Amino acid sequence: MNYKLISTIQKGMSKDNKSIVEINNEKLLLRILPISKEKLQHYKMLYLIRTAKINMSKLRYLYYYDTNIYAFFEYIDGYDLEEYIDELDKKALYDYGVQAGCILNQIHNNNILKENMEKVNLSNKICIDKIIENYRKFNFKTETSNTIFDFIIKNIDNKNINLNDYCYLNADFHYGNFIVKNDKLTLIDLEKYEIGNRYRDFTFIYTYNENRTFAYGKINGYFGNDIPLNFWPQFKFFSALYILQYYMWEFKHTGKYDNATKTMNLFLMDYEDNNLIPKWYSMEKEKCKIMDT
Repeated sequence: MNYKLISTIQKGMSKDNKSIVEINNEKLLLRILPISKEKLQHYKMLYLIRTAKINMSKLRYLYYYDTNIYAFFEYIDGYDLEEYIDELDKKALYDYGVQAGCILNQIHNNNILKENMEKVNLSNKICIDKIIENYRKFNFKTETSNTIFDFIIKNIDNKNINLNDYCYLNADFHYGNFIVKNDKLTLIDLEKYEIGNRYRDFTFIYTYNENRTFAYGKINGYFGNDIPLNFWPQFKFFSALYILQYYMWEFKHTGKYDNATKTMNLFLMDYEDNNLIPKWYSMEKEKCKIMDT
């Protein structure tokens, strides 16, 4: 395919070669990445859902040969939500959170994704066991991390944790991956994905330390303000699990665990009375009750 290079993109943690190109007078985002069976399967899936009603940057063209995948996505000419998140008022934060929750619901319940996902070696139990095993081998435990770990062990067999719930997860669902154009959110980073319990996609509320008004709107938007009771114990369990993973990840990559420790302390304070619903959510519900009506 012939295309005109407009500019290269350096931001983001992905090592993919990213650039803005032009094809038939239309701007597109081109990603060039090394080919692998897993990545090719993922991109073919993204191509299948290009006509789905999901507010995300759609994969318009897909080519692969030799050692590379060439993926051409819609280019969304807006601004990064994360860059302006601290400047937004409470209503805007809540509204964008609601939009994000709706997008996540669209992903989890898309029939094409459901029909084509593979659960081989990706069971919830395997993922949980792997984090537990890694922590048991971890040599830099603290009293705080042990408290989180003890909670996980105590609740791993909790009947409210649905280990048979599987859907296609975004696995990187936080406001750092959204573009805003005309007050509408579009999801742009689709590189990570997993198969598992749907509520794992909410754990970035803690591990990414999302603005709590945005997070409140995200939960409400996902459920249309009708949150089932079985959400809360699963949100608590998977948040603890991936906070612990974040703790080990931070130490491995930085030699420190300052940010993860703050996150663990926030989590423990939110549930210090053994409450089912985190304190931050109850506080936001009071602050935002006018916007919920």
